[in-house]
Amino acid sequence: MDQRQLEVLIEEDIKKKEEYKQYKYPQIENTNILFDDLRKQVQKQQISFRKWLTIGLYSLHLDVLLSERQQDKNQPCILINSSNQICQLNNQAFQLGIRVGMNTSEIENIIQNILILKMQNQQSSQEVFNSILRYLQQIDKDVEVDFNNKNIYYFLIDVTNYMTEKGFENPADIASSIANYIHNEFKVESFCGIGANTLLSFLAAQMSFHSILQNSCISRIQEIKDFVSHLHLDIKMMTNLSESLLASLEKMRIMSINDINNNLIQIYQTFPQNVTNSLLQIYYGVSRNYHNVQVEIDQLKVSRMLKLGEYSIQQLQYLVDQIVEQITLDMKHYKRIAKIAKLQLTKIDHTNIVVKREILRIDSDYFDLLKSECFQMLKSLQIQNLLLQKITIQVFEMIPIDSIINSNITFAQRFYKCVQQQQQSKKSSLQPAQIKEQSSTNYGMSNTNYIQNQDQNRFSFNQNNLFQQREENENKSLIKEQKIDLQQNKTFFQQNQQKQFLQQKTNNNQNNQQQKSKQLQQTQLFKQSNQSQISHFLKNQKN
Repeated sequence: MDQRQLEVLIEEDIKKKEEYKQYKYPQIENTNILFDDLRKQVQKQQISFRKWLTIGLYSLHLDVLLSERQQDKNQPCILINSSNQICQLNNQAFQLGIRVGMNTSEIENIIQNILILKMQNQQSSQEVFNSILRYLQQIDKDVEVDFNNKNIYYFLIDVTNYMTEKGFENPADIASSIANYIHNEFKVESFCGIGANTLLSFLAAQMSFHSILQNSCISRIQEIKDFVSHLHLDIKMMTNLSESLLASLEKMRIMSINDINNNLIQIYQTFPQNVTNSLLQIYYGVSRNYHNVQVEIDQLKVSRMLKLGEYSIQQLQYLVDQIVEQITLDMKHYKRIAKIAKLQLTKIDHTNIVVKREILRIDSDYFDLLKSECFQMLKSLQIQNLLLQKITIQVFEMIPIDSIINSNITFAQRFYKCVQQQQQSKKSSLQPAQIKEQSSTNYGMSNTNYIQNQDQNRFSFNQNNLFQQREENENKSLIKEQKIDLQQNKTFFQQNQQKQFLQQKTNNNQNNQQQKSKQLQQTQLFKQSNQSQISHFLKNQKN
């Protein structure tokens, strides 16, 4: 980067800071008061937000292939990839106990009764997908499309204008009309799900997968027992989830999908730990591991508003506050994250050290969930990733590597390479000195077997030395700091003593001078009185 580019970046940064300074919000310790104040500001300005729907398409490729093979439509069918792993299946195969993610070797006893298709030519399914996309673009020209590893397409569409044109009053009605159109026009009957957000669209897709819903709209579900008993579980560890979920929901008197939506946080706090983890993997692992239903849809709104440029600062700030508020509802630790997010979003004066300290105060048990929520929100608002990357690398060095590898967070995977590079650079800088020390200690030893064992275990030995050397360096730095503190205390004490002595000396000198001046004044007065008396006596004698 040359000097000119650097100057341009600095000028742009200064302009952005000046723009953010125009929108200052009050710093209040209680975040709820801040949210209420922002809501009042938005209500005064009468800002209207759009109505959004999410459409989920489940097992698109397999469904299109089966529609071309009508003779095999009612036969158990699976779709495998190049490594013989099952990536899609129909309901008949699901009833046989087959799950997504299994290998064909695990179902050898029933494989002769199953139709196996390979993930090769996707031209036909791509044509259907493009046709559906063109139809949705008639409703919203800027429809958002997302695809993840669960083979589900998500369409985020704005139905505000469409509802007013068609006279719909409820988003559920327009969801039903879109679902019926897709079924009738494209003959897609086993995978389409529509809801107010990604979670509900995924649940609707599951219900459609089991032929419980005719129009694939989640708002049509009235009884939660059907939802629980027919839930599509793709993960082996969740075999007992339905029973635990149903028992917990019956205790809480939750009988409809609206009750789930309204009491999701209470459900999250009530469930046992294993059920909670399963819920997180089912509900939120499908898309981006969010813990709240509305967080994901609001994040998509924010990123989309930024992309289209159709937003005001008040709208954007209000949406961000909605996200932060929902984060604060679940755990007390989220309040600290909300403050950090506020500092970043409003560009209040702060330093990297302050942000780093705030993040490091968070308990490690909640850290994975917290950092994904906070950083995904900041990244969705296109805030500079440089500071986030620095903080993340520093924090990841303090967390066990296993917890990072086992987490399903894309943010951790993204920056884990940076951590590895840092660790490798440290190893390369420390290994020559360690090898030299090791060779000097082994020099002169006559036991060749011991030397061979040392050579074989050199890598693990070097790793242990790295950790030991890091601990020793930390201890040395602490000792140095303590010595410096002691020395500073000594010098400070000596300086104070010298100051006190000099102050006392000056005070004594001042007192002595004052006493001398008083004595002089008294002697002068005495002399004057004596002279007056003598003169008076002489006058009397003359007379």
